[in-house]
Amino acid sequence: MIMPSFSLRNLFYLCYGLVLLSVLLYVRFPTEKFRMYCERQIEHYLQFENCSIKKIRYRFPFGATLDQIRLENSAADNKSSMLVAELSLQTDVKGFGKNFSMDGNFYGGNFRSSLQIDYGAEEFLLNNITASGVQLEQLAESLNLAERKNTGTITFAGNYSAPFFHPSVGRGDGNVQIIDGTFQLAQPILGLPEIAYQKMQFQLKQDRESVELENGKLESEHLTADFSGDIVLGELRADSVLNLQGTMEPDQKLLNRDPAMQRYIKRLARR
Repeated sequence: MIMPSFSLRNLFYLCYGLVLLSVLLYVRFPTEKFRMYCERQIEHYLQFENCSIKKIRYRFPFGATLDQIRLENSAADNKSSMLVAELSLQTDVKGFGKNFSMDGNFYGGNFRSSLQIDYGAEEFLLNNITASGVQLEQLAESLNLAERKNTGTITFAGNYSAPFFHPSVGRGDGNVQIIDGTFQLAQPILGLPEIAYQKMQFQLKQDRESVELENGKLESEHLTADFSGDIVLGELRADSVLNLQGTMEPDQKLLNRDPAMQRYIKRLARR
């Protein structure tokens, strides 16, 4: 008698094995050794000088949650770091070890994405990245970009891919929106030492070391602006250079309260 290749008995054994594996992982999961292993692997593949993880927790059935991940690099006595408060990774049986769902929290906000790893090509792909509630001021301070105060709440949606050993030099695109923000100016514009705005948005495109900003718009009480530009990436993000160009239109109320400013704007317009 030929037995079928699939039966209820086989299904029972499979389920029993999965449950037993999950229990063993939960009870005997070597968290300390695995934590140190993850730190060294992240440093090796993502080319960070230092990676520290405060805690790793097993997540049923095939996943883990990493708490307080700090990534650091330094160059010419400057240091840049990134802190992820919580990162959860979950892989499925079909793409075990290659396809992951990912979510977590950082800088006051949360993010979600799918992660695909191509071990042969030594690259990774982040699909359908979404982030919301991220605080610009916290992010800028962490990356050592806080020379002038910047505030706001960031929302992002896009995709990104990069090689293991050069994670910041990849290809990607996305839409960025920042609401209820402020940024200080190196020199006053229209008598304003800083710009408070309701919304700023732009499209971001990266092709290796080339980053383009397109279709930028800023809306504030005192002015509106259209802008575009590019970013020259430095070894650290703090060493990067942002170039912007565009047009700015001041609000009539701002001009009406200062006759000298009205004359100044008219001279600029004639030029």
